[in-house]
Amino acid sequence: MLELRFIRENADLVKKKVEHRGLDSSRIDQFISIDAERRQLLSEVEGLRNKRKTVSQEVAQLKSQKQDAEDLMQEMREVGATIKDLETKLAVAETSLQEIVMEIPNLCNDSVPFGKDDRDNVELRKHGSVPEFSFTPKPHWKIGAF
Repeated sequence: MLELRFIRENADLVKKKVEHRGLDSSRIDQFISIDAERRQLLSEVEGLRNKRKTVSQEVAQLKSQKQDAEDLMQEMREVGATIKDLETKLAVAETSLQEIVMEIPNLCNDSVPFGKDDRDNVELRKHGSVPEFSFTPKPHWKIGAF
């Protein structure tokens, strides 16, 4: 599995390599847009959490001075609801991102020849001779079955 940062920073390379394998590279574009959305949501959530922490300290200070802090507390309830909503959206974005990343194959080495199937493979070397049978051999999955 490729790292998120690698895909983000090398999107063109990843697209090229995925296309080289004969696969659809449109998922890379989806990854980029969802990743940008996820990073934006994460930034908003972290900012709101910081605000909540700062205001909570102010509320504690106001209460210790026996002053009214109800307005700030109501504002923080609204901020808490916003954080919860954004975290739900963030979880959906992260799930979508993981699904896409799991579909992206590892990148082939540059020396791998381009081909649509195994007939396009290049034989580098052969060891021994291919045995010939007077019968049709069974595939390995039937021989090993119990």
